[in-house]
Formats: sequence, structure tokens, C-alpha cells
Amino acid sequence: MKMGTYINVALNIGSHDGIGIVTNMPQYTTRVKVVSFFTENEIQISECLQQIPHWQLYYDCIAEHEHMNIHLFQVSLFGSLISKSEEGVFAPVVCKYLQYKSIDFDEFFLSLPSPKLVVYHAIDSYSHLLNSFNRLEQVGVCYYNFSPEYLSFDEYYKPKLTQFDKSIQTGKINEQFLVSLIRETKDFTHKPLEVHLLFYLIVNNVDLLTDDLIMIICDTFIENLAILCLFSQQYKDLHKNECLSFLGRYLNKGRAEVIADVLKYIDTWDNYGLSMLYLHLIGNITSVFFLKGTIMSKLIALFTKNISPTPETRNKLQNTILIYKKLYCDFNDWSFVEQIQDEAIDVLHEKLRC
Repeated sequence: MKMGTYINVALNIGSHDGIGIVTNMPQYTTRVKVVSFFTENEIQISECLQQIPHWQLYYDCIAEHEHMNIHLFQVSLFGSLISKSEEGVFAPVVCKYLQYKSIDFDEFFLSLPSPKLVVYHAIDSYSHLLNSFNRLEQVGVCYYNFSPEYLSFDEYYKPKLTQFDKSIQTGKINEQFLVSLIRETKDFTHKPLEVHLLFYLIVNNVDLLTDDLIMIICDTFIENLAILCLFSQQYKDLHKNECLSFLGRYLNKGRAEVIADVLKYIDTWDNYGLSMLYLHLIGNITSVFFLKGTIMSKLIALFTKNISPTPETRNKLQNTILIYKKLYCDFNDWSFVEQIQDEAIDVLHEKLRC
């Protein structure tokens, strides 16, 4: 089956045992899912997240779940799921998510009518997401599934992380889990170089990393790294050389040895994805408006370091938080925001669509 397959079911289930009973309790979006590797993983991750105080402010995860007695429903309702169930066994589970008004991450920024609002919400949302990832790290979870597609703003204009089926409990990860995860990963845009390396080794069933494969991985990685359009040719060349240097450390190393070593850097993966996304957002803001010497240009320097191909060079999340707090507290001249011209908003929107 396609992992994570679900259907929305209009059962209007609240926090009660009945079905179709309208209450004043919290309202849920209810999804019926086939029990699978990734469904079970999402349930376990959601249980970790619910240890976090006020988790509802940061994460759209499973609030409640229960295994379902299929005999209560018409079998035809689940026909599409039954045909996709693993090994022909249909084991449904009801997953309930708290309802909230939301707008997609990209759509939110493209809907803002002035550059001033874009600047404000860029900084505010980045601050909020730093808190989100800080709390994830404290309960031993790597989000991994980072993509603007899985970020949504709520009615208070705060971004929430969604889709935790491919997240990782860092204390429990092993090669078998990693292989399953990599095989089901579809979007590598916000993944660091070492995750791309894992993809090539696992999907192509490569046992030994050769010079030729290193060049293929490096060239493909660089060609698809759209964020490099913000930088000079000199920086692009340096970035590629750094990629080759990192991959070169694994030359003629076996797959198991490479996997074991790469997992040492898992605590930088979420910060890499977050920095990549906001480098795109804030980098394009600064390319449209002259913001040299402002907090925006200083943030670009921070994000650039955090997407280094060399994991040891990247700031850990805790260090990033300290640097960001210092930048924010030390910067006291916000007059640049008032000087931004609204007329260029269409140019900015066009760049953000790329």
C-alpha cells in the first residue's frame, strides 16, 4: 500500500464513546487509516509530542486514536483502503486530530499584501518554529519530514508542524527503520547531503561507495540545490568542493559503516531543513529590497552556515537559538521596515513562487 493512505470520514466524533453525537467538547478531524509501519510510527511519535506542555500550539498530530470494530460500519465505506491494505489484512484505526483553521505555508506568505508584513511574519514564524523544534529535541524526536507542504499557519498566524508518520525517535532508530524511511521519502529538497547519500546507497542497494558514485551524488545534489541561485559563482564552487570533501571521507566504505556514521548527525537535520526554508524566504526578501546591515542579512549568514554540506560545520539547534536570541536582542534599529516600498510586493511574490 501507499504508506499513510487514509480517508476522511464524517463521523463527527468528539471525546466520547458514541458515534455521530454532537458535543461542546473539542472538535476533531477524523481519519481512518490502515495499520501499517508508518501509521504505528505516527501514533508513537504523537504520544511523545503529547508530553510537551501546550503541544497543540506547535504540532498537528494525532490527539487520540482507537482501533475500530469494522462491523459497526458498511464495508463499502472502506473499499479503497481494503484494496490497499498490507498483505490483504484490513486493520483500521481511527485517528483524531484537533480541528483548527489553517492556511498552507506558501499560500500564507503569498497572500500577505505588503513587504512589511512579510518581514514581520518571517521573523515571527521562524521564532515560533525554533521553539517547536527545541521542544521536539527535548523529547528525542527528529521531525525529518520537513517541507513547506507540511507546515500550516493557524488562525493566530503561527505555523504548525504536520505529518509525523515519518518522524524519528532518535533513541530508537536502527538500520531497518532507516531503510524503510528512506525508501518512502519522496521529497529531498530540505534534506542535507548525508541523507541524499543514504538514498543512493539504500535505493540502489550499493554496498561500497566509489569515486564514480561520489561524483554522481555530488553533481545531482548541486544541480537540484535551487537555493544556490542566491549566491555567487565563487560560493557555488566552494559549496561543491565541500560536498566532494564530505563524501570523500566515505570512499570505499561499506554501506553499514556509512549508515552508522551518518546517523551521528541526525541532530542537525531539522535545523538544516528549517534554515534552508528561511534562507529561501529571507534571502529573496533581501534580494528584492536593500537590507544590508539589518537583522535580515545577519540571519542569512546564520542560515548559510546551518546548510553546510559538512555536518560538523553546522550549528546545533541549541547554538542556533543562542545566536538568534543575541541577534534579535542586539538589533535595535527597525527603521528599515518602514522604508520598504510596497510597490515591489509583486516582485517578491514571484521570487517566492520559484
